[in-house]
Amino acid sequence: MAGESAEADLYPILIRRASRDAVVTLGGALLLAAAVTTAAGLSILAVIKAAAIPIVLIVLVAPHLREHPLEHLGPANHLTLLRAVVVSPLAGFIGEASAETYSLGLVAVAVLAFVMDWVDGRVARATNTASPFGARLDMELDGLTVLLLTGLALWLDRAGVWVLAAGLARYAFIGAGWIWPWMEAELPPAPRRAIACGLGVTALVAALAPWSLPWAGLPWMGPLLSTAAVVILVGSFAIDVVWLWRIRHQAPRPDRARRSAPG
Repeated sequence: MAGESAEADLYPILIRRASRDAVVTLGGALLLAAAVTTAAGLSILAVIKAAAIPIVLIVLVAPHLREHPLEHLGPANHLTLLRAVVVSPLAGFIGEASAETYSLGLVAVAVLAFVMDWVDGRVARATNTASPFGARLDMELDGLTVLLLTGLALWLDRAGVWVLAAGLARYAFIGAGWIWPWMEAELPPAPRRAIACGLGVTALVAALAPWSLPWAGLPWMGPLLSTAAVVILVGSFAIDVVWLWRIRHQAPRPDRARRSAPG
């Protein structure tokens, strides 16, 4: 009971601080998007598209804030929020005619986000601030980033509409759990998921490079890398779906609030 009381005392403080962090994140994304839009000559819609990333992220993770045991988000989660600011301008280039001109810059931003993703988990462990909420925040941003990369690959003509399967696979998996209860069983830990995510994201980032331009002369490279990403990411989800189907009559149905899709 004492532990529950202490948690109840900390939660209002956490809400206030997390709300402040959310406002700062959204403000940072808007400022960066406005600067990029001005510099790259994008339409005003680019700012709106970029702002959608932190907004969607906040909406997705807010219901899980109670899973964080501290009165502040901590350095690792702040780094993850900074990563959300960094990747948000990528959304602004989808649908913009000048996106190809800045394809190398898009690759650089995606690589920076990839490195930050690698760092924030280590910061969480080093500062002893890892939590289920932090894992959820990281996972949701990873999912949005993959979706952004597939959208850019499609817009830059590195792949056909089929590349979106890699970005939508996670959300299809979660949605399937609401239709078929056996899809909500808890998955066992598997390093394969992290490896698949890393390889798939690497392939998508590499696909955005201007392979099809005359000086590169490799128009087949973008589609090849995009295909590899789809096979790796969708294949990883497919393995988990098959496993869940095989144990569908054995596994108890978990609490939806704690359900996590493979990543």
